[in-house]
Amino acid sequence: MYLPFAYASTVKHPRQRFVWRSVIQEDGMFWLLATVFVSPQPFWHVVATALFLVSFWCVYELGYIENDYAAANFEGDQGRVPEAYTGQQPQTGWAWLWAITLGAAGSGLLSTSGVVATGLVPWLIQVLVWVVVLIATRAIFALYNRISVGSRCLLYPLLQGFRSFSVLAFAATNMVGVMVLVAHTLARVFPYFLYRLAGSADGRFRQQWPAVPVFLIRLVMFGLLVLAVAVGQGDATMLLQTQTWAILVWCLYRSRKELVAVLRGIELLGR
Repeated sequence: MYLPFAYASTVKHPRQRFVWRSVIQEDGMFWLLATVFVSPQPFWHVVATALFLVSFWCVYELGYIENDYAAANFEGDQGRVPEAYTGQQPQTGWAWLWAITLGAAGSGLLSTSGVVATGLVPWLIQVLVWVVVLIATRAIFALYNRISVGSRCLLYPLLQGFRSFSVLAFAATNMVGVMVLVAHTLARVFPYFLYRLAGSADGRFRQQWPAVPVFLIRLVMFGLLVLAVAVGQGDATMLLQTQTWAILVWCLYRSRKELVAVLRGIELLGR
């Protein structure tokens, strides 16, 4: 029997509070920060977003399981296989049942609460759109797991793009929302490119993920995007929006340890 997050939290990322740290504080919060400020029903929007988030992860988690299966059976990379992995293969049927049911529930909640158009046809269209997004995400992850390791950097940005931007399949956003989703995606892609493409001192590719301040990179990138658009448009309104400051505060909170480490390292080199 498949249960959402069971594999990700107990096998892929054990003892890391994965659901709280990576799903809720990362994916969930940035989905909300990008969209809730333009929603006509913020409370119901939050509830529906939670349903869609779990729905998305039911399918995304299949890629996690498949990724470890490929590493153990096809890549000869036993060092990258989680210790708790016992040869599991994706339980596709149950995962899709969870995903479609939760997506349909989220679509129904948006419809009945007046966030989107009411009625059977709009609900069916929303469910269909969401299922298409899930199928596309699953297809990209499946292809990612089946191509050579060195070439996966070509698909990783697209995969992370779906992880960040799938929220737009059921919710509207604005320029600030788009910018934070872009910063969120690129901050994830950058360490992966270093991991796959940047050689070590002896010229060989890295065997482990590099220690990169991802949260601090996201904070800086979002700040630069906001400033660039504000200056380019000659309009400082964006700098005064509640949404912009809410995102900055959350990014500061998430990057607090990385920021403190950088600040502690500041020293004057000249006399």
